[in-house]
Amino acid sequence: MKRVSKKKQTKINRMIKRVQEAEGIPNLVNRDRTNRERVRTYVDRLDHDGSNQDIQATGDELIAKEDGIIRMALQNPNGIRIRSDERTLQEVAAIQQLQLDVVAFPECNLSTRGQTREVMQTQISATGETVRIVQASARTEITVSEYQPGGVLTAFIGKITGRVEESYRDPWGRYSWTRLRGDRGEGIQQITAYRVCQKAGTNAGVNTSYSYQIQQMLQEELDRTRQLQREGRTIPTSTRSKLNPRRRLFEDLEKEITKARDKKFRVVLMMDANEDWTKKDGKDLKAFMDKVQLRDPLYERHYGEEVTATYARGKKRLDYILMDAALLGSIRRIGTLGLHEAMLSDHVMVYVDLDEKEAFDGHLNRPVRIPSREFILAQSDKCEKFMKVFLEQAEMHNYGRRIERLSEKFKHGVTDALVKEYNNLDQQIQNSILHAAKKTIKKKFGYNRSPRLGKAGYGVNFWKSVLSAKTLNIPIPEKTRRMAEELLLDIEYVEELNTPQTRRRTREAVEELREVQERADEERVQWIEENYQDIARARGELDWKSNMDKMLRDTKQRAIEKKLTVLTKGSRRSLDWIEIPIGQWFYSHTNKEIYKYDRGVFECYAAQSPSPSLIPDAPWRFYTHHHLKVPHDDMVLATVQEEDDQLILETVYRPSMIWRTVNDTREIEMVLLERNSRHLKQAEIEEGRCHDETIRRMRENQGTDLMDEILNGTVAIPDATDEVIVAWIQAHEQTEEELKLPKITGEITTEQFQKAFAVVTENTSSSPSGLHYTLWKCLARNDKVAGWLARMMSLPFMYGFVNERWTKVIDVMLEKKQGNRKIHMLRIIALLEADFNTALKILFSQQLIKNAEKAGLNDEQWGSRKDRMAMDPAMRNLMAFEYGRYMRIVIAMFAADLTACFDRMFPSLSNVSAGKFGMEKNVLLSRGRTIQKMRRAVRTGHGVSEATYGNEEGEPEIAGELQGKGDVAILYCLQSSITLDAHAKLFPELVLPSPGGDRAIRKRNNGYVDDVNTWAGKIEQDLGDVEEVMYDLQVRAQGLTDLNEVSGGSTAFHKCACQLLSWRSTGKTLEINYDMEGVGMVLTDAKGAASRIRMLSPSGTNKGLGYFQAVDANQKVEYEERMGKIKKTCSAANSARLQYSEAKQLLERRLLMQTRYGLTLSQFTKAQCERMSAQINKTFLPLMRINRHMPRAVVYGPVRWGGLGLNTDMYCLQLQCAMVYLVRVLRWDKIVADDIITAIDALQLRSGFVSPVLEEVSTPIVHAGKGWLLNLRAMMREYDVSAQIEHLWKPSLQRENDVALLEAFSKIDGIKPREMILASEFRIWLRVTMLSELADEQGTKIERYKIMNGSEWRATTTLKGWPTGIEPTDEHRRVFRHCLRATVCTGMNKYGAVRDYELSTPMGRWYPVPRAIEYSAYRIYERRGRTP
Repeated sequence: MKRVSKKKQTKINRMIKRVQEAEGIPNLVNRDRTNRERVRTYVDRLDHDGSNQDIQATGDELIAKEDGIIRMALQNPNGIRIRSDERTLQEVAAIQQLQLDVVAFPECNLSTRGQTREVMQTQISATGETVRIVQASARTEITVSEYQPGGVLTAFIGKITGRVEESYRDPWGRYSWTRLRGDRGEGIQQITAYRVCQKAGTNAGVNTSYSYQIQQMLQEELDRTRQLQREGRTIPTSTRSKLNPRRRLFEDLEKEITKARDKKFRVVLMMDANEDWTKKDGKDLKAFMDKVQLRDPLYERHYGEEVTATYARGKKRLDYILMDAALLGSIRRIGTLGLHEAMLSDHVMVYVDLDEKEAFDGHLNRPVRIPSREFILAQSDKCEKFMKVFLEQAEMHNYGRRIERLSEKFKHGVTDALVKEYNNLDQQIQNSILHAAKKTIKKKFGYNRSPRLGKAGYGVNFWKSVLSAKTLNIPIPEKTRRMAEELLLDIEYVEELNTPQTRRRTREAVEELREVQERADEERVQWIEENYQDIARARGELDWKSNMDKMLRDTKQRAIEKKLTVLTKGSRRSLDWIEIPIGQWFYSHTNKEIYKYDRGVFECYAAQSPSPSLIPDAPWRFYTHHHLKVPHDDMVLATVQEEDDQLILETVYRPSMIWRTVNDTREIEMVLLERNSRHLKQAEIEEGRCHDETIRRMRENQGTDLMDEILNGTVAIPDATDEVIVAWIQAHEQTEEELKLPKITGEITTEQFQKAFAVVTENTSSSPSGLHYTLWKCLARNDKVAGWLARMMSLPFMYGFVNERWTKVIDVMLEKKQGNRKIHMLRIIALLEADFNTALKILFSQQLIKNAEKAGLNDEQWGSRKDRMAMDPAMRNLMAFEYGRYMRIVIAMFAADLTACFDRMFPSLSNVSAGKFGMEKNVLLSRGRTIQKMRRAVRTGHGVSEATYGNEEGEPEIAGELQGKGDVAILYCLQSSITLDAHAKLFPELVLPSPGGDRAIRKRNNGYVDDVNTWAGKIEQDLGDVEEVMYDLQVRAQGLTDLNEVSGGSTAFHKCACQLLSWRSTGKTLEINYDMEGVGMVLTDAKGAASRIRMLSPSGTNKGLGYFQAVDANQKVEYEERMGKIKKTCSAANSARLQYSEAKQLLERRLLMQTRYGLTLSQFTKAQCERMSAQINKTFLPLMRINRHMPRAVVYGPVRWGGLGLNTDMYCLQLQCAMVYLVRVLRWDKIVADDIITAIDALQLRSGFVSPVLEEVSTPIVHAGKGWLLNLRAMMREYDVSAQIEHLWKPSLQRENDVALLEAFSKIDGIKPREMILASEFRIWLRVTMLSELADEQGTKIERYKIMNGSEWRATTTLKGWPTGIEPTDEHRRVFRHCLRATVCTGMNKYGAVRDYELSTPMGRWYPVPRAIEYSAYRIYERRGRTP
């Protein structure tokens, strides 16, 4: 026997072990030497073929199948056959061992006439499982044996067979499909397909599947030709030379998928595609996936990880499980097994675990799963009844008088007895409101009600009762007989039906109910139309017609919105399971960090490094202080020794399964309560500047003890206090404008109360007590009741005490990433009492922010402020880099991201920030004490927990301004503004001036909520200033990081990035420097642990504020992101049957609205925009019953001119979005307008044109690079648009017959872009724009010494800035002289004697305009700054 290597023997042993573990299966293979030899021979053969023997498992680890899971697998078996040395098929063994429910075998190479299929079915049945096998193979007599090339076989095992509704087998043996029924008339269509590996034109054998399919396609063409001949029609040209079985399979699958979706079945395609769509030669598969809108969940779920090959004789991935987007949310695990891990084959197995309930649940026509409210405001009769009952209760309990008396008592001082009396009264009012709501109507569950829906449901109950009686062979009950009378059914006829007939009638009743449920919203509308007129007249409504129309519109709109939300975002899934890690210590090799799992969060410990800029490759010593962080995906279990001054990494284990699923109610609640409590304590637990003694004193008594001293600037600060802490405290000192602000006392007027509840969205979740917004909005409509409740709302804030009802909070956990339920990846959203939250909105989001804006907030904070949008700071970033490219300066940006910014805020410090802008102490005391006393439960899929968490004596303080609270965004805005003011005290401003105007781009920072960008740069510079700029940026960024720590913030260094615009000379021009070697920055935390910040290449993109922006203005990543979102929406639209109105609304109100935001600042080319338009049109035009080949002039044209009015031309839409935004910000003429105008001025100077660059757009500017402004100008030229903008700078013609040199050069016939670039470079070096600035004072010639080779003449500019140039070469001068001869010096001979260049048209008198260069002499009035 040949000796084998240790590695090969290991693989053989693994396969033998897999077979041995199947002992529980009858007729298993004998574990003898014969089997061992077969495995070894197979592995030897694969090695001899040069196959890839190192294919490892990827994706999620395969574990024992859990309850409620459907496990589907795809395995190319390389032919299914009965081997002489085994009694049980290896396919059957794999099914049993891996607990498969659905398994697809493409290329089974099996005839439908043989015994192998019967053997497989018998062996599976022998295990006690039901089985259903669907097989497709070519119908031909190729061989006398069972072997039949190609073909597919799918086995359904166990309870999944009960869902099988219908199957189909392709007569060519390429694919089969099976429909699995689900709820609400929906389901899954599973397709197994095999795509031949031979490409078109291959000389394949006659007995191959490829040749058979070619023969069938030829026969099809022949039959079609004969049919046309019989009909006397023209016979088209033969296409036999273009026959392509691989492409034909995709065409036929597309038809099958379309049919499946029309019948409301979602597609799971399990296919050996013999192509890798991620490679360059996988375009056909990629195009097919895009066309039918199927997703690759293995790739998407494990994007960024290495998804290995699935075929042993290559490095490509050939086997796929593709599915509709709507099924992605039901995936629990997906991955591939290692080679031979499932069975002996040259392909690996791909598997997916689906949550059965989620996958087969009806989604599109399912009602909301939570009970609806008792009534909605649109039901005016219910609102009237509710108010009537409540007013009766109010009169009975004398609420108005009692509230008035209580208010008078509080004026004489706050006592515990008064507070108790207030809370008792509040409890009585709450009970009365809930009593009135309950008396009005019961809560409704499920679908919109209508008589037909009720009748259909009643009918189902009737037939189920009859079926039960006949099955049990008992008489039909009397109650069921009465139901028959109400349904107008003949009970004698029903009694004569046998059991099968009754069962058939029951199914028909269920189908009828499903149809009515699907049309429940339409039925509701129809019922309202038929009955509302009579109801309204009976109530005496005069304007019943408009009310009815409004109800109809609202009902239809709610129905469409509900369907589209489920379609695009997936159905809302309750939190009925989570994942928690197994173990305590973990290690990440990628990040060189260790993590400790502590009560639901991961504490990250950084490696100790020998120098701040060096992170060791194999660290084993780590700091003892930590911060919370999302661990890297490559983390593995580790053993760590904890010492006083360091942590020592002792052991790192191999990758293994480190997560376990928790679905027990009590355990889920316990884990989440512990996690939320620990998460909100992070700022208090972690050491930082917020623990400075002065800051601790500031936090005492809800921040009110030192407030007066801090605000008037008299607080005593120890000399040893950190300078950033001093700067932050001093930034709180009130200015003269702030001292004049009106005080906010906490009193809420009736008018404010009514307005606040009028604007809030009715269906907003709130109120653990059950007092939801519908009830409050209804109460607020009554002036008398609104006055009482406004007073009750005001008293706690006016006198600084706590409403006990407001201290009850529910934490709702949201998935940060869909489908990821790992414990640390859940976001906390707090549900507070509606009146408490509304009061905070009135006092803080309305009154406080008004005061703050009046006093003047920092212009560099854009979040949560009126008339400021996220695209404004994004535009400022864009214009800064655009200015840098035009002026060729070195400029750098640090993009910071804070960790859990709202959850790390201290309410006591937020109170100090609020006090700076006029909020009274009692308001702050009430707010702070309420937060401190809060007890928080958690809501899961099992309900609201009885257990709660909150502040406990002796435990770290639970900090955090709750997400979902009405004041949190405003308070963060104020605190961030104060932090930026403190930063301004420490660091100078970066000023990027307009070349000739009075405006400038002024920057230190640029922030939107927690995304803050810090800037550094140098105007007057050379190419070697990068190190100086980066050091300046590092100092500024470190200062901002330290300032954020003072208020409890923490910078997530691993999310931060740095972008640098610098330049290098090519000898011909300056180009952006892409070499970042040796360039970087390092920041430290409060304890000195260093982190190297990610340095992006100029072509690398940083995602911020919804955009991917690159220093060099490339749009590759941004385009892929926008195109991906468009495809995702199109995929969702294709997977459902949409009516015209639904498709139009999905297009206009969702897809286009979402796309508009991105298009505002994008710079997509016309070709890119056309590809986006094509994707949208080919999806939505058929859904809207419009031919996709309709002329685009008709599709895009206005309705008044006979068009369809669909604005899906992305290139035109991009121009519209950009122009609308540009006009808006220029009209407001604020800081963004300054930035845009300054950048336009820089472009004007760089272009060398005298005509305004956005007003005269006919001449292309090819020598200024690329950017948003230049792309905008190109679009304007395409659509013949012009923009005349005020306050712009432009160079002036200096005298008669003067011209702008570059503008004249650009009009030379046949001039090349390269020549324009060289001429522009020489002009920049000369520092001239106009011909008059280059010519002599007489205006007749250009002296030769200025433009000849070797000349050193340069003008001295009077502008505030000039683009950086390079030393010109002889080629620069030669091209420049050529351009002069072609434009202004046409009389000069290229080969003549070297002399001065005479102007073709001498210049005349000087104009009284500003001069751009210095001259040797001036007229007296010009030197004195006067005009003649």
